[in-house]
Amino acid sequence: MRNTKMDSVKTFLIFMVILGHVIAPYGSGTLNDVNLFVEMIIFSFHMPLFVMISGYFCHYDVKFSSFVKRLLEVFATFLVFQTIRVLISQDYSLTAILTPKYTLWYLLCLVYWRIFVYLLAKRLPWGVILAISIAISLGAGFLPYKILSFQRACAFLPFFVFGTMMREYDITPKIDRIKPGVALAAVIVSLVILVFMENAIGVNMKKDILIAKTMYADSLGIIWRSVWLILASVISLGVYRLVPDTPKLARFGSATLTIYVFHSFFTKQFPYILDATPIPNDLLVNVVYSALVFAVCVLLSKSRIVSYIVKPLRLSK
Repeated sequence: MRNTKMDSVKTFLIFMVILGHVIAPYGSGTLNDVNLFVEMIIFSFHMPLFVMISGYFCHYDVKFSSFVKRLLEVFATFLVFQTIRVLISQDYSLTAILTPKYTLWYLLCLVYWRIFVYLLAKRLPWGVILAISIAISLGAGFLPYKILSFQRACAFLPFFVFGTMMREYDITPKIDRIKPGVALAAVIVSLVILVFMENAIGVNMKKDILIAKTMYADSLGIIWRSVWLILASVISLGVYRLVPDTPKLARFGSATLTIYVFHSFFTKQFPYILDATPIPNDLLVNVVYSALVFAVCVLLSKSRIVSYIVKPLRLSK
């Protein structure tokens, strides 16, 4: 039986992913001021919370054969869409092949994160595992490696571990008991701190912190990542609490993988649509276009052919 609360949150998050990627290509101009603020809000929680949910559904207590089958299923999906993206880009260099395209980093990282938890969950206490994941996240920023999504895999690892702990210690009911006003206040305060860091301190929130795909820009990077881990966790859990558990949202939860791997083919075209038309680049237009992309991807998810493309290996039951 599906978890309707998790499905509701996943639906909300995948729409935020689409909207964030519709806004993302634009970085200047008076019409984009609101867009850029909304983009920062979205990027502050959408992937950290998605990673937490992936951790929540990480079944480490299964037979090794079942674990490997699930890994191969995820990797096969990554391999199919990475191949498609490489062919479209027509860049066949080794670096291009080894660098996950656009949103595909998440699928490859999912393989890393699952292996990490599987190897340690039965050997170490969860507090120790979380501490190790935080140390890896903070330390990785000093290393100049980014191929195969190394930086993002390390940076987001604590969110995945915490997500697994949420199920292990049955934390979600406790989060659901938090008063909505308290959750909203925590989110707002955390966002205010992020805005302060961007405007008063001069930290490039998206480039240097939120997307976490490059090494630290300077020696202060470890401090900014530490702050990000804390604030992103607070915002993510606050958003989790605030998203309603409703069948209207939950009905799309099972389609999130299809939406995730296909939406970029449409969001990448949005700048060209704006350039070729008098349509303004404002938030309302971005939201409407995101809703259209969401609807198209939901329709695609109902196709049997598309489902085989998205999940070419079906090894686990």
